[in-house]
Amino acid sequence: MRLKFITALILFILTFLFFAFWSDWHQQRIDLFWFWQKPFLLALAASLASYFFRFLRWDFFLRRLLSFQNKKASVSGHKSALIFLSGLATVVTPLRSGEVLKPILVKQQTGVRASKILAAVVFERFTDALAMLLLMAAGLFRFHFGANFVILIVFLCFLFVIIFQFDRLVPAIILWPVNKLGSWYRALAERLLNLYRHATFLAKPGPLLLGIILGLLAWSIQMLGSSYLVARVVGQPFDINWFLATLFIFSFSAALGFGIPLPGGIGITEPTVAGLLIVFLGVSSGQVVIATLLVRFSTLWFGVLIGILAFQAYKLIGNKNV
Repeated sequence: MRLKFITALILFILTFLFFAFWSDWHQQRIDLFWFWQKPFLLALAASLASYFFRFLRWDFFLRRLLSFQNKKASVSGHKSALIFLSGLATVVTPLRSGEVLKPILVKQQTGVRASKILAAVVFERFTDALAMLLLMAAGLFRFHFGANFVILIVFLCFLFVIIFQFDRLVPAIILWPVNKLGSWYRALAERLLNLYRHATFLAKPGPLLLGIILGLLAWSIQMLGSSYLVARVVGQPFDINWFLATLFIFSFSAALGFGIPLPGGIGITEPTVAGLLIVFLGVSSGQVVIATLLVRFSTLWFGVLIGILAFQAYKLIGNKNV
């Protein structure tokens, strides 16, 4: 984990230096006062609110899975919170693969195998993807184009949901290649089936709807804070048109960064946000650099810092009866 964090930090520094040479470095030094201004602090508060709603979703999924596994297994509220917050440090791992840390910590508390809790993490990302697609579709209305893309997004959301409703068809598809591919695939198929069965337990209409709603609340609040921050930095009026435009930009950039196997999407998300702000909203290159960096500090690195502190706190009290 430490090596991956250092790699992510180096990538971010290189990205920052690239932006510095690309734009007006003197203007960036002047604009660094934004770190101490109200818009940046509001963006941090929006991130905290986002983490709160995402914790509620994690805790709900976790307790539902634990009740499915073992009626006696439980995790106290504050330890569940520390486990969730510790996972924020793993956003700098490729495709957030480091989030397996959370099931491992749950195993320490309950004895339930980490593989049986992994579905909670997978379903967090699943509902995040659905929320991100819906926010992206909402943002497209600002540009008055992309009706076909909106239809595609709605179709993908529908398809994702349907996958978890065919609890006989999907296992049959997973098991179909076993005879052709041999024993190595059999072991993989068993893991996939175990993960799918636990995921379908979370994919009932009630839990699924709650997960999507909490995901929408979490990401829209965080993007609202980022949108306001960018508007103040670049001197644009903050209104519904601006918010819808940046909603698309942030959700598209986040989805792109998540889909590319780089730690935290670093090196992909930053230039995407900057480029879309310039192309769609006409922001100058000098302004867009500091705005993009402030957004990434208030979302990515702020979460990583909280995650590191939470993990250290967990190591202090995680195995104590507190």
